[in-house]
Amino acid sequence: MKNIRALPLGVVVVCCVIALTYSNLRLNAQEGALVQLLTGSRELKSGDKGFIAWRFQGFESVKIVGDTLSVIRGARDMITIAPTKTTVYTITALGQKGKRLDTLWRVVVLTEAQADSLAQIESNTPLETASRGAVQLQSDVSSMLPQSVYAVSAANTNPSKYYAGIVRGNTVASKQAKTLKIVRIPDNSLEGTFFHAVMLDEFGNFLPVLSAQSPAQVSVFQLTLLDVSDSSAATSVREGRVRANDPPFRIREASLYDSPDLAVTLCLDNAGYMRSLSSLSSLSSSCQDFMRSLGARVEQHRIYFDHRITLNEPLPRVENATGGLTALYKAAYKGVLTLKQSGRRHKALVLISGGKDDASILYTMQDVMRSAREFGVVVYTIAVGSNADTYALRTIADYTGGRFYAIDDEKSEEFAAVLKEISMSYKAFYELALTSGTSVQAHSKVIDATLAFKTGDGRTLSETKPFALNEQSYYSAHQILATFAANSFEPDEQFDSQIGALAQVLKDNPSKVIELIGHTDMQGNDGINRTFALRRAQAVKARLSTMGANPAQIRLRSAGREKPVYYFESAEWQARVNRRVELRWLDPALVPYEILAEAVSSEEEAMRLEAAWSARGYDAYYDSFLVNRIPAYRLKLWGFPTLESAVKTKDELQAKYRLPLRVQ
Repeated sequence: MKNIRALPLGVVVVCCVIALTYSNLRLNAQEGALVQLLTGSRELKSGDKGFIAWRFQGFESVKIVGDTLSVIRGARDMITIAPTKTTVYTITALGQKGKRLDTLWRVVVLTEAQADSLAQIESNTPLETASRGAVQLQSDVSSMLPQSVYAVSAANTNPSKYYAGIVRGNTVASKQAKTLKIVRIPDNSLEGTFFHAVMLDEFGNFLPVLSAQSPAQVSVFQLTLLDVSDSSAATSVREGRVRANDPPFRIREASLYDSPDLAVTLCLDNAGYMRSLSSLSSLSSSCQDFMRSLGARVEQHRIYFDHRITLNEPLPRVENATGGLTALYKAAYKGVLTLKQSGRRHKALVLISGGKDDASILYTMQDVMRSAREFGVVVYTIAVGSNADTYALRTIADYTGGRFYAIDDEKSEEFAAVLKEISMSYKAFYELALTSGTSVQAHSKVIDATLAFKTGDGRTLSETKPFALNEQSYYSAHQILATFAANSFEPDEQFDSQIGALAQVLKDNPSKVIELIGHTDMQGNDGINRTFALRRAQAVKARLSTMGANPAQIRLRSAGREKPVYYFESAEWQARVNRRVELRWLDPALVPYEILAEAVSSEEEAMRLEAAWSARGYDAYYDSFLVNRIPAYRLKLWGFPTLESAVKTKDELQAKYRLPLRVQ
């Protein structure tokens, strides 16, 4: 497998700036430290050998760590590598008085099929090697992109803020350039990052302005790192000019249309609230058009979800959607796993939702972000309507290097245009690959990457895109196990898979403890609702027990109608969501002490006592025990982290209610 070659850069710009903004970021390099040369293999076929070479000025030795490798070599040397999997090598130059410079070098290990596919793509892509001290120009984008791209992506003639078409190179004038977009950061790491970007005219057409213009040489490159410290309001700017024959990035035009190297999974929310978006009646057909537009050789998957997951099947009828439950994180995690199994080099997940996650009882946003980063999946997120969780969707997109889109209730016609932009961004784009020499150690959560081009007529086009280095913790407000019909306390059978999955987790983790909280809609009175809500929690506990869960791991509580998801039930699906049983995970290590309260002979009396103690403001549940082989029920107050706090509460309650209580 040959190494990545220097790629052609023909441009109309006189200055190209990539600015990376860091929060709480520190450079390891001392002033005056210089990476004079660092090169080597970026991609290898599995089983092949490659190399990394370096020449550091002002240092005495270099330590290389990665995969199973850990060696120390001279400041000017090279090493042969044979990684078995994609590996990031840490190359640390060491000098006197603690002087050091950390550099990362990423090597992607391809399967034989991926390597053959890439070689075929490269053989059909005429590339010219940049000469020393100058950059060669490519005369026409049409020689770079396959003709099939133009056949399916004709130039758009109506003004559009979205990427909508492609124009041929020989029709372009630089003054037509209006918008620069970073469409994705597929390798979302700091060193070796790839930016995929496009230049658009006012009609949303891709412009080959970086390669179709005449002989303007790029004479200046700049890489600016902004170091923002939490302890100071001042901004420290570190700026370095790089010689023209050693640019900080490579650039080329590329296309993944109809590519055997691309896999895409589309995740579409099918919860009941989507019915309120009446103008999105053509949503399904827009999704089908999107998948077809990618090309037949692109691996494609479809996932539809409410609290259930449907993979690669026809879209369920929306009237069969139950309430407004949304297993957003569960569906996204499933989508990432389908892409992991594909083996394709480029992977994209398109996640479309109009609600907030409330049914992913075993999955979190952190699970989605971590798995997407691990398996190299770029996630595009589309928030549809005012009820969508824009924070979660935006965070997932930023973290994985994708783009976030928000569509207002009144502008649902933009949905098709957004899907088209995502599709077009794979048909023609510029790939900017950062090369070695950018050595930073990142401690920040978010980096703002600003890509800017100065055109021949003096205008500057730029876009700033955030991408995260550290995972964000974000928890759903609700984890709903089941919803209920009016005047019913039996969960529908369609929730059995949800309840069964929880039962299995409890069986596999006998130290885990959960609380089931019953709720009602806004109708009726507080007393009846509290009893009814508790019966719903009991019904779910019984269902868990029949599926093998240990009842001792389950606490019960009733909230009645006190904590609705929707205070104004303007639709039946909103009332149904209010009629629910929620899950809460408890940590017995944090609250290990309980107070044993009253014991009664019937479950009905135990339910009444649980409701009474809950109304007094205590976390209460009851469990059964045997007295002379006759069932009885004992009420327990829980949630005390220390013995002292439990004893103090017990003494106060005994004095107030004159009840015999005991701490356990």
